[in-house]
Amino acid sequence: MHLPPPLRVLLVDDDPAILRLLTLLCGQLEGPVHVESATTAAEARQRLAAWPQLDLLISDLVMESPAAGLALARWVRDQPRLQDAVLVLHGGEPPGSDESPFDHVWHKGTLDFGAVRSALTALVADRRARAAAG
Repeated sequence: MHLPPPLRVLLVDDDPAILRLLTLLCGQLEGPVHVESATTAAEARQRLAAWPQLDLLISDLVMESPAAGLALARWVRDQPRLQDAVLVLHGGEPPGSDESPFDHVWHKGTLDFGAVRSALTALVADRRARAAAG
């Protein structure tokens, strides 16, 4: 049986406990998953500069600046090789939500283990289905 290529996931948060939780959850997903993390939006951009593609970005809103996660998502959407990635924001509602580059927003206080695991499973299944179809 041929396995799909690993999903490329980048987790971005300045809270080490959140990064550990998200890394643990991503490790429980079906199929191969390549997970890396960054603690700032600047570090995330540096890591992504070397990546040929990105499947899933989960980013905190507030890191080195109040809207660092929003700026990172906009930067990702401007990169042709990364623009198809699923972008998830957690930690708050982005300013100007009607023009948000995020596909999903997990509101502050909703990062419980079960809900995040279910959301990640659904996101990954959707991403893999889209990749298989196209």
